[in-house]
Amino acid sequence: RSSDLAYTSMDAELCFHFESPFQNPDLRKSTVHYTLHLDVGMEPKRILFKESKDHGHEGKMRLVESKCEKHTLMVLPCKYDCFTSINVSVSYSLKADEKRDLPAPILDKYENPQIGR
Repeated sequence: RSSDLAYTSMDAELCFHFESPFQNPDLRKSTVHYTLHLDVGMEPKRILFKESKDHGHEGKMRLVESKCEKHTLMVLPCKYDCFTSINVSVSYSLKADEKRDLPAPILDKYENPQIGR
């Protein structure tokens, strides 16, 4: 791929909304680690992350620093299936990366930490 000019690009935003009954400074010591997969179940892939030219991306967000992350995607020229929806899968986990005074927060045990559409 010598040039990105033949591709259509679009911006996508991944956001996490945090709710907690506690206003504890220890929450700031936690990070959400996430993995995104584009065009799940489809080969060849029809969309990629522009920077990595890959269909998967791993990232992390601090609970207080950022709640959304922007990604630029490249839609490849249609050669095979131009009408089926592009499915995206998101999986995430909460990590307590730093020492803290209180127990580390956890995700709601009733929520599924993987979302696919």
